[in-house]
Amino acid sequence: MTTYFNKSEIKSSVKTIASDYLKDCLHCDMISEDFVDLLKHNFSAKFVSFNNQNKQIEIGVEDTQIPSHYPVINVLSFPITEEDNLWLEKSFKNQMNDLIFYGNLINRKKYNHKNAEVIVI
Repeated sequence: MTTYFNKSEIKSSVKTIASDYLKDCLHCDMISEDFVDLLKHNFSAKFVSFNNQNKQIEIGVEDTQIPSHYPVINVLSFPITEEDNLWLEKSFKNQMNDLIFYGNLINRKKYNHKNAEVIVI
């Protein structure tokens, strides 16, 4: 199956979906796999977790500026709320591959299509 999206449709839908993911974290005290995929993609993260006690998303990002034989992982923590999650909106990307990735997330969330081809027009 093939789905067609325009850029503005993807941008508005992915913001809505991300807001839903955040609300699910707050109400269910866990993070969904699709939200983990979104955060890993947006932050080029090595890991993502949800801290239930502090109501924070923790994202592990590799620091490539420090020369080392082993990866140096910096942990970024972002508090989540129902309204103000500007850190997430700022992480969205606009390249074609990114839009296709977001289109795939939209397909999974809205239409339950896991393997649909996404075409951005």
